[in-house]
Amino acid sequence: MQINVEFIEKLRRKDKEAVKIFLNEFKVPLYNYIYRFVYNRHDAEDILQEVFLKIFKNISKIDFSKNYKSFIYRLTKNATLDFLKNKKDEHELDKEAICIENSPYEKLQTKDRIEKALRCISQEEREIIVLKYVQEFKISEISEMLKLSESAVKVRIFRAIRKIKNMHRKNR
Repeated sequence: MQINVEFIEKLRRKDKEAVKIFLNEFKVPLYNYIYRFVYNRHDAEDILQEVFLKIFKNISKIDFSKNYKSFIYRLTKNATLDFLKNKKDEHELDKEAICIENSPYEKLQTKDRIEKALRCISQEEREIIVLKYVQEFKISEISEMLKLSESAVKVRIFRAIRKIKNMHRKNR
């Protein structure tokens, strides 16, 4: 694909044909790149969509006179790594919940630990954690409820989990 001043201006004006050409140029290679990290078609598609949204949101800041491809791949890599970090923390929390023994005493202890942890985080963080792990809503449902983007919900969940883990380490 040849990038010239005219094409860049069309992209910045969000000309449909220029956007279509740009998306067609990068869709497959970026998808393949992301897929090699996540090995899940739906996750790769979600990340790719997020990457394209970021690109077009910040298109006026992209310097096409320099190596714009490296910028696009760096942005893609960062979005993918953020996704994987969030997914790892969610998985660890889910794994922790699965490993809990079934005795009433242990359930009570676990409930107390969870309640204590929830009291130590902000109302905003508590709301997201409760919706995700207590009420078991999907990210998309939480996004709709709180009128936030799915990525914002994921970031808030990640931050709340990190805060809880840090407090747990300090209290050991």
